Formats: sequence, C-alpha cells, structure tokens
Amino acid sequence: MSSLFFVVPTYRRHQLTRLCLKQLRWTCDELEPMGIRACAVVVGDEDEHRAAAKEFGFYWAHRGNDPLGRKFNDGFEAAYQAGADFVVPCGSDNWVHPKWFTRLPEVDEVICHRKCAIVRADGDELAYLNVSYPGGDGIRVFPVRLFAPLDHRPAADHRNRAIDTSIVERLRRFAGWTPNWIYHEWDPSEVVGFQSDGEEQLNGYDDLVKSFGTGVNNMPWHRLAETYPPESVDEMEAFFAARARVAA
Repeated sequence: MSSLFFVVPTYRRHQLTRLCLKQLRWTCDELEPMGIRACAVVVGDEDEHRAAAKEFGFYWAHRGNDPLGRKFNDGFEAAYQAGADFVVPCGSDNWVHPKWFTRLPEVDEVICHRKCAIVRADGDELAYLNVSYPGGDGIRVFPVRLFAPLDHRPAADHRNRAIDTSIVERLRRFAGWTPNWIYHEWDPSEVVGFQSDGEEQLNGYDDLVKSFGTGVNNMPWHRLAETYPPESVDEMEAFFAARARVAA
C-alpha cells in the first residue's frame, strides 16, 4: 500500500482551517480503499490548529509562520520521517477530492492539474480557474524520492511566496530534475480554495479570476454538493454566512 502525506501550513483562520482539515480527513479515509494510506502533517504554532490536527488524527509540526519556505520544509521532512512515499503541499483553505489521486506519479513524474475552483470571500460566487503556467496549480503530488538530494527540504527556507516555484527551481539545480509534469484532471472542483478577506490571503479572488478565470457559478454551495459530501458543504456554507453577518 502506498503512503501519501499532505503538508498543510496553518496561520490564523482557525474555524476555516478546522473545516478544511475535517474535509481532508474524509479525503484521507476515502483513499484507503484505493490502496493509499493517507495522512497529513499540519504545521503551525497556534493551539487551535494543533487541537484540530489532533482531533482529525494528523501529525503536528511546531513552526512559526515566517518564513513560509521553512514551514513547508518542516512538513516535508516530517512526512518523510513518517514513511511517506508521496507528498502533497496543500493550503489550509483547500479541499482536495480523493478521485484526483487515481493516478500517482512514477519515477520522476509529478502529478499536477490546471483546473480548480475558488469560492469568493462573501460565499456568493464560485469561479473556475485554469492555471496555465507549467505545473498548473501549486497542489501537486511529488514522489518523496525526488526530495532526497535536498535532504527532504526542497523549498528555499527563506522564501515567503512562490514556494512551488522555489521547489521546482531547486529540484532542477540541485537534483538534476527535468520537469516531467503529468496533468491529471477529473473535475473543475477537484481542488477548491475558500477565500478570506485580509492579509492572510496571499492571492486575492479578483486577481486570480483576472489571470486564470474561465467562468463563474452563482450557486457555489449547490455546485460543491454535487462533488463533496453535502454535510461538509452545509458546514462551510454556514461558516461563510456567519462570517458575512459579523462583517456586516
């Protein structure tokens, strides 16, 4: 049985992160019958996130938020030490559907995707994206062995943005890796990002839609319920509604 670990850095957004970790637990459980033993390393320094990691049976790595590259590296290294065959960097505001993992990488491949969806911070709109640059969206499936020449710390420790680009640059330079992207796509909502207002959102909704948008859906929760467990969608919709009331 293959072992796959998600690496999830956390920062603020406590309730949203908990809902995303809860959904990630469902994804991990759904992968078991597919022959994939899945878990996650949650990385952060806040008690709320540590409690959520424990609640859902995930590993915890204690690390402050700055710099982000070091935070990801701690997660990758912990995943390797826990016996991972594959690692997936993942945001604390993302859902990832288990059907995306029907194809795992071989040899020097990296599984990636261009299509994804994001829900606007007010919860009233979902946008479809097609991330057009090589390797697509930053959520990718890496074979752990690719990271061995970098001591399983593939990102530049000092980086605070573009961690996915840093990983690719360092794999080319220090591991001699020639990018071998395998685009494996199942549904536009196979990866979903839930937007927040404020400084903790690295890439804003409007900017992402302007750069990569292919369409919008004005019934986001109905659309997501077609793909994800309805109870999870209901919980996230209620969270967005409560947050909107507070903001008003």
